[in-house]
Amino acid sequence: MTKESPIYLKDACDDYLREPTGGKISAILHHGQKYSVLDFVEVLQSEITSKEDNMRLNAVTLLIDVTLQMAMSDAEVKVLIEFLCGRLSDKYNVIPTILTGLSRFVQERKLQPATVCTIAKEIFNSVDVQALHQDTRLKAYCLINDLLQKHLMCLKEGMGTKFVVNYINLVDGEQDPRNLMLIFNMTVKLLQHFPIDGIEDTMFDVISCYYPVDFTPPPDMEVPVTTEDLTSRLNNCFVASDRLAPHVFPFLSEKFNSSLMQTRMQSCETLKLCLSAYGTSCSVEHVTLIWNDMKQEIFGGVNRDLRQKCLEVVTALFAVLTSPNVKQKGLDPSQFLERVFDFCKEKLTYSEAKFLRPNALILISVIKSSGSGCGLVAEMCLP
Repeated sequence: MTKESPIYLKDACDDYLREPTGGKISAILHHGQKYSVLDFVEVLQSEITSKEDNMRLNAVTLLIDVTLQMAMSDAEVKVLIEFLCGRLSDKYNVIPTILTGLSRFVQERKLQPATVCTIAKEIFNSVDVQALHQDTRLKAYCLINDLLQKHLMCLKEGMGTKFVVNYINLVDGEQDPRNLMLIFNMTVKLLQHFPIDGIEDTMFDVISCYYPVDFTPPPDMEVPVTTEDLTSRLNNCFVASDRLAPHVFPFLSEKFNSSLMQTRMQSCETLKLCLSAYGTSCSVEHVTLIWNDMKQEIFGGVNRDLRQKCLEVVTALFAVLTSPNVKQKGLDPSQFLERVFDFCKEKLTYSEAKFLRPNALILISVIKSSGSGCGLVAEMCLP
């Protein structure tokens, strides 16, 4: 600290700590202009380490509010961030303020790559997020989200797969729908931008444990979240990376064969999205599994709404199989197509009317899939 003791700065800080008000910040800033951030930290050192929870809380709040309005060098920002990260092991009533303060620094200040990674590592290593209250957990997730929004490449290059693994551990066990809305969004970013080599199954487990969404919002929820909201964001996770395809298709087949109608309906919707997102190369090896599930329900099911969903899946399935890039990628789904059309031809020869309608509906679904699908049906049916 400078030899001229910052008595006025100290007095202004003490005045704030006795009775915290926003108006006193300007007085502190006026005196603080003559001193560095480190001087300011030293002025508050005894309050920040006080045994009284409220005193520590007020001191940390003051430190954050004032330093965010001060001009700081990269080195000073680094030191302050490290100081705040070191306080993340404090009691639960102080942690929310530190999380919010770190978020503000991430949003408002230019951070060096090493400082960005330091924040992420400290959140992962020093905070038992699942032991915190819902709104504090949300602050932790918001901080991670801010880091991803502003410094995604720093995290990818500086931490890579380790960031994803730590993220999985951080969110594991989260149940609050308000928090899950943000978690699902972040998970999409990770799947789209980070390497997940060797942890695809773990990443899939993080998503699939919430499927299907079964949630009824309580009437007193301040920020309403609906089942539809959660389902939409969860589906975005499934389609974010085709690396999940080997896990997703068998999983959705299992859900489709559930005894719960809503689960079966939801699985069809997700299946359509995945077929469209993954494309031919990642879907082709699963087409027989999908077709067998769909045809069984179309011919043997009794629920009209579910049958319609299955027909929509058939359309999505044939859109993939008859897309122009099938041949470009060296794939040959012709044998599967022949089996499907042989099955349809066989059903058309049956005299029972109960087979004619579902068979016709399947062919119509194939026609809807693409021009090539329409041509295949015409070739099969017309003389």
